[in-house]
Amino acid sequence: MPRKPNPTHSAYYMGLLTSLLAWAIEDYPKNRPTDKKLLHWFSEKIPLCHHLGKVPTPEAAKKSYSKMWNSPWNCCFDTTTLDGLCRILAMSLPICDFKDYQTFLQWAGEVPEGVDENELVQIAQKMVIREYHVEKTKGIFETTAEKNAGFERLGVAS
Repeated sequence: MPRKPNPTHSAYYMGLLTSLLAWAIEDYPKNRPTDKKLLHWFSEKIPLCHHLGKVPTPEAAKKSYSKMWNSPWNCCFDTTTLDGLCRILAMSLPICDFKDYQTFLQWAGEVPEGVDENELVQIAQKMVIREYHVEKTKGIFETTAEKNAGFERLGVAS
């Protein structure tokens, strides 16, 4: 009996996952990591995620990421693979408060309608870049607040 084919996933969701992984790996959502860096990062990160559930091997994760990066409109992954990638992201970025692909879909929201696949990827990428800048700004403000608190403890105005 032939196996049932996996469904094709929205370019919007694949674009989001790709940008989030690029952020986690390269510290910027639009930079594409090299294959060597991908394999190294997944090799380091995956052992830390096993307690969350099944995760792909570093080679499988690298292959999935490369497929999502090169053709996000043509991805037909098994749910287990996507669950594993979401678990890795949950352990890698503070904004990723999802535990599997199903909760990722809820986090990501509805796919914008009436938009072609290339634009969906761009919308997803812009959304992640916006989140990236919000997180970076929060980090700066927290650092400034900590610095100001330190000055106050010393009795010095900042």
